[in-house]
Amino acid sequence: MPPAASTLRACDEALMAAENRLHRVLANLNNAPFTITQNRLTVRNRQGRTVLEARRLQAGETP
Repeated sequence: MPPAASTLRACDEALMAAENRLHRVLANLNNAPFTITQNRLTVRNRQGRTVLEARRLQAGETP
């Protein structure tokens, strides 16, 4: 799987750290089990531990 795309634009340090963590998780998710319930995505590792949880933003909502 190719590496995830990202921008070279610098954000504040906390956002950059979060983006780096996300890239590390995504890089290790080869055929990981996932569920989508309503607007929530949950990705688990092979041991069943949740490694990523995300939800869809509602109209007008900002991250």
